[in-house]
Amino acid sequence: MFDRGGVQKRHMCQWLRSSYIEIIMWRPGSRRGGKTTMLQPFHQQHVEKWMKHAKEQQVVGLLMDVWGGKTAHAQFSCLKKLVVSVSQLAGSGSLSGPFLLVLVEMHAVCLSRHPLQRAIASLLQGLPDPYGGTVVDHIHSTIDAALAGGWLASDTHCLQYLEALGENFPLGELALWKQLPLVVKYCVSVIEVCYSHNGLTDPLFTTALKTIMTILHKTQSLVCGLLSGEFSFQFPSSTTEAVVSWAPEQRSWSAELRVQWFGGLLARTSNLCEALLKTGVGVPHDLCLTAAMVLVVIILRTRTSSEDRSAVVTDITSDWLRTTGSPLKDFSQLAVCHALLAKLPLSALFGDAGGKPCLLKLFPKICHLFDGFTETSDRYIAARTLALWTTMAKQCASDICEGNNIYEALLPSGPSINLVLKKVWTLWEDPVDGIRHQCKLMFENVIGICQRLQKTESLSPSPFLLSLVDSLLALSSPTRGKYQLLSTLSHTHPCHHSPPHCPNPPY
Repeated sequence: MFDRGGVQKRHMCQWLRSSYIEIIMWRPGSRRGGKTTMLQPFHQQHVEKWMKHAKEQQVVGLLMDVWGGKTAHAQFSCLKKLVVSVSQLAGSGSLSGPFLLVLVEMHAVCLSRHPLQRAIASLLQGLPDPYGGTVVDHIHSTIDAALAGGWLASDTHCLQYLEALGENFPLGELALWKQLPLVVKYCVSVIEVCYSHNGLTDPLFTTALKTIMTILHKTQSLVCGLLSGEFSFQFPSSTTEAVVSWAPEQRSWSAELRVQWFGGLLARTSNLCEALLKTGVGVPHDLCLTAAMVLVVIILRTRTSSEDRSAVVTDITSDWLRTTGSPLKDFSQLAVCHALLAKLPLSALFGDAGGKPCLLKLFPKICHLFDGFTETSDRYIAARTLALWTTMAKQCASDICEGNNIYEALLPSGPSINLVLKKVWTLWEDPVDGIRHQCKLMFENVIGICQRLQKTESLSPSPFLLSLVDSLLALSSPTRGKYQLLSTLSHTHPCHHSPPHCPNPPY
């Protein structure tokens, strides 16, 4: 079936084994036949069900050809034919509900973020309006089956499916909104079971935390509504107009019971995340960062007013991030800084936090923690956090008014920018590639901040950026860091702007 010369290369192979169908992709150009699983295995009874209940046998056949394509080209060719066939049936009004259920279930069994999963989501989203409600109902029932257990391959697959519903798939996100209380309950139960049985090293633990963080981040108004007593919301999508509602038994709940039940789920999760951060030692870095972001997201979602959120930010920065006597270890403090930068809205970052904008309050803390780290992994996360700080500063630099304390801090001559550049000069030849990449990102953001603070379109380069170019060109040693930073400046300041160092610039 495979020859060592690579003349006959099969990129896909489908077979039945132990009542499971597995799709295996053979890497193009690999003479040793290396293989990588493309799709989660699904039980044969699903295939039999799809073939039995879907009346559009031709379309189902094309869909089977997509999964069983022998090459990537053949697979996507079948996918194009499938899109055309489904569109024709939808246009004539003859697309049946059972076949829509087939598509929804096929979407569920795919690996998360797989191109085929995204293609089916786009196909379902592009159907005419009369079919949208049917698709949402089918996704609703699929979520119920997944949460009940046994339908999908594992808890990890179920969590990935829930997260995929909210990624550029408004119909899936609408169904997710309708099931939000049960989805959150499922995620919390997985988190607590993993924490109690398998400890901190179970990958499922981190996956569940990331899933609940993503879901709560996307459904912020609904979470606040469930806690405040509202029953319906306009679904925030430009392509789908719908009002989210709940089942009759949920509508009959009293406000006190709903707050106690749903708020209790979030409180249990935040308490667990806080315990992880306070433990510090032995907690994997990825898990620590995720726990900090989940904690910040829950705190923000359970505070309905901007004043409450501002007070919480003030409490976090004054208690957990204080210089001495903090209940958190150094890396946990860095994780909280990273989470605040990643999850706080820009208005909160540039607003007041204890007499000083949160963005400026976090900067010296990040730099102080960075200087104290010696382990490579710690330094890399610190570099990522500092690069994220420069990214957030660049995003709103053009909206800052002169005279503002943030404006003064972000000026090229200001202490913050000078300290960032000092880090850049220190890190640009770091042996760790990831740290060098973050160093380049910091430098790019500093240039962006400088350009946005100018607020005017000028053909002449700024003296600050010209001085950076001259300083880099004056270095005699051909370091890769030097040219990496020069490549960043070349887009806005070509070499003919520095004639002393480039007497004969190429044109």
